Amino acid sequence: MKNKHLTYDERHQIEDMLAKGSSLTQIANTLNRNLSTISKEIRKHRFSRGNTITVTVNNSSKEFVCPHLEKPPYVCNGCKRKYNCKNDRTLYHASRAQKEYDENLRSSREGTPLNKESFYKLDRIVSSSMKQGQHLYHIHKNNDLGVSLSTAYRYLNKGYLSASVLDAPRMVRFKKKKEHSKKICT
Repeated sequence: MKNKHLTYDERHQIEDMLAKGSSLTQIANTLNRNLSTISKEIRKHRFSRGNTITVTVNNSSKEFVCPHLEKPPYVCNGCKRKYNCKNDRTLYHASRAQKEYDENLRSSREGTPLNKESFYKLDRIVSSSMKQGQHLYHIHKNNDLGVSLSTAYRYLNKGYLSASVLDAPRMVRFKKKKEHSKKICT
C-alpha cells in the first residue's frame, strides 16, 4: 500500500484504537501502514479542547503543556489520567481529520489566482531586479511574487515577462539537458 492516502475508515480505525490505548506500532501493523504515516497523521490532525492552564513564575506567564503529549501517541484519546487531568485535552477525531484532509486536497488543486494586476506586479519586480543583475532565486526569496520559483522560471523561459533569459546571469551559460528516449524492453 505504498503512496496511498488514508481513507475515512482507516482514520476511524485509528481513532478507535487510540481510545482503546493501542500503541502506534499496533495501529500501524493493523492498518498495514508505516509507523511514521500513523504518527504524522495523528500529530497533523490533533486539536486541543479545554481551558489552557497558565502558570505564572517570576512575573512571566507560561502555558503548561502535558508532558505525555510530547511522546506517542501524542493525544489524550486513550489516556488513563483523562478524568484527573487539569490540562487541555488534545484529541484526534477521524471525522475532523478527514474534513481537514479534504479541505487541504481541495485548496491544493485550486492553484494560485493570478490576475492582470498581480501578473504585471510580478513582471515589474522580476524585470527591474534582473536588469540590475539579480538572480531569479534571490528575487523570489526577497519579494512576495505570489507564484512559486519554478513558475517564475517557467514564465521567464516562455517569454511572458519583459525580462528575457539573456538578462538572467547564469541561465545563458548552461546548455539544455538532453532528453534521452526511454527504451521499452520487449
